[in-house]
Amino acid sequence: MRLRRAWGWVEVDVSQWGDRQRAVAGIPQGVGAHDLDTDGRARGLGRAGGFEGDVGQALGQAFEPRLVLLHHTTGGDADDGADHGDWTDMAREPHNLQAGPRPVSVWFTDRVKIATMNVSPPVPTVRTVEALRAMVADWRRQGLSVGFVPTMGALHDGHLSLVREAVARADRVVASLFVNPTQFAPHEDLARYPRQEARDAALLGQVGCHLLYAPSAEVMYREDATTSIAVGAPAEGLEGEARPQMFGGVALVVCKLFNQVQPDIAVFGEKDWQQLAVVRRMVCDLDMAVEIIGVPTVRDGHGLALSSRNAYLSEAELAVARRLNGVLAETAAAVRAGQAIDRAEAEASRALIAAGFTSVDYVAIRRPDLTPLAEGPEGQGRILAAAWLGTTRLIDNLAI
Repeated sequence: MRLRRAWGWVEVDVSQWGDRQRAVAGIPQGVGAHDLDTDGRARGLGRAGGFEGDVGQALGQAFEPRLVLLHHTTGGDADDGADHGDWTDMAREPHNLQAGPRPVSVWFTDRVKIATMNVSPPVPTVRTVEALRAMVADWRRQGLSVGFVPTMGALHDGHLSLVREAVARADRVVASLFVNPTQFAPHEDLARYPRQEARDAALLGQVGCHLLYAPSAEVMYREDATTSIAVGAPAEGLEGEARPQMFGGVALVVCKLFNQVQPDIAVFGEKDWQQLAVVRRMVCDLDMAVEIIGVPTVRDGHGLALSSRNAYLSEAELAVARRLNGVLAETAAAVRAGQAIDRAEAEASRALIAAGFTSVDYVAIRRPDLTPLAEGPEGQGRILAAAWLGTTRLIDNLAI
């Protein structure tokens, strides 16, 4: 029964626990915990020895690794832990969940003082443009550079990789959390989109973010606002055809966020490749003084791109979803070997249906700027896809 600590998380292998889940009850009162499964879905842990939730239900029935975030729920140190048993590391060194990128093995074997466990507090949060600008202006007076990561929350390690990139490139980092209504159609999942601000703030604190900007819809969009943004070619086709409202909403909210934060750099994930192309085009066309950084897609151990919408999938659907990346990789290899673009796209669509996807919106092979690629790639190309599993829509892309 082993734990591995890295970047503020503790990965718990519970596959061998059986009836031994009671061992975690050694964590004292005053230390809380949240867990995420390997696809980023959050679960609360119960009130047993300091946990919040039913530990047996939350972990005892699991048969795969879990990610568990520990935190001081009381806002201060836990008690001295003298009689709390079982929560230790092999070297009996102080537990520090910010140990850095090098994994450390930890075991439920001996006793240590839990009060030595230190966890960063959640990142500070502002909700108005005025408060945001005051904080950024103070940083500017100190000569500090500012990085920015826009998100819609329900954070997973894909989002956190963007924050880490921004932290590596800028002196101060702002992350925004705003579920943008203007990019959802009336029939889409705006109402059920996951909202977990407290958990997201804790995660941002663990990876070095300095400020969370979490405005309301009323702050972002005045009731009498009439402005819209149409980016043109990069927003047309693919996602723009399947979700015609999306990129106008994305361009508008990103433009507003850039005006509000005034960052030196902004970091986006390559999973939403067309969105990244739209943002780059807008920044270029409007002469915005911000550098756009793209970060490679973060995937689970099966190759599935991490996404907040993965939380909607059943276990059976997850097994199918993990074929998406494989089909794209196989198609990219076929194109590199000389297969015609039209045939490769059609065969990939058929392969996705055969794998168990409900329907396919598109499989498309384009240049990186999304202009057509008539024949095999002349140096660079991109294969992009969107497919449905029941009521959940998944997207992915790969370089060719």
